[in-house]
Amino acid sequence: MIPWILVPAVLAAAAAPSSSSKAVVTCLDAHGTPARVVKPKACTFVLKGVEDVGATRVTLTRIRWKGWGATIATGTGTFVGNMGARSGGSVRLSRLKPCPGRGTKAYTRISVRPAGQKKATVLDLAGCG
Repeated sequence: MIPWILVPAVLAAAAAPSSSSKAVVTCLDAHGTPARVVKPKACTFVLKGVEDVGATRVTLTRIRWKGWGATIATGTGTFVGNMGARSGGSVRLSRLKPCPGRGTKAYTRISVRPAGQKKATVLDLAGCG
């Protein structure tokens, strides 16, 4: 039996957000609007300074993350290219920067490496948007 004095502390610990829940990345939602997302399972990443998203699009589905909320998060999944072409690959998110007044931090750099490609392409992300 747990002493009654410990119960509030246990409940408070369970309700406290983990550090990983404060990390976000900006993805396009179903309507093409940028949205800050925690540990997305699928994401069309919003690139910094790119007006025409269709011209430079990085879309990854079925993402499995390691290290989310840390300085560097890595994800593997399926890239979806133009005309629906699909291939496996990985992304590395870095440059976690605070979002002023929001209590979150956003990843601001992405390294993209489709399967079979030796070098990654490094791009800047929109961050807090």
